[in-house]
Amino acid sequence: MKSNMPISVRAVIIQDGKILVLRREFDNNDTIWTFPGGHVEKFDKDEKEALQRECEEEVNLEIKVGEKIFKQNFKGNINHFYLCSIVKGEAGYGNGPEYTQPEKYHGSHDPEWLLINDLDSYDLKPNELRDVIFKKYKISQ
Repeated sequence: MKSNMPISVRAVIIQDGKILVLRREFDNNDTIWTFPGGHVEKFDKDEKEALQRECEEEVNLEIKVGEKIFKQNFKGNINHFYLCSIVKGEAGYGNGPEYTQPEKYHGSHDPEWLLINDLDSYDLKPNELRDVIFKKYKISQ
């Protein structure tokens, strides 16, 4: 049975003990970190194609979409999180509407690499996924 809830897809990109996130600073000075991605649009063939498009738009990367590692219902939206790898490019600002039409978006969208071992120091959303990643990918010291 297909859901009528909006669907979003997010990329979990891990490389060299770090994870790629978007630092979101809002007009009220609240700051959170989240994963690159966005809504699956009607023109997207499937979730994986939507995630590839979103990563090009948000973080200027061509990615390979791997396994789904987490699913979350949040405020009437279903979020799917996929483990991804970089095929081409360097993480940076993309050419999506977050950057080309900032008047339609609140706050900043700044790509950052965070050390996995430091994830518990950040308000990375969703917290449940942060904890899963921290446990699975933390580097022993």
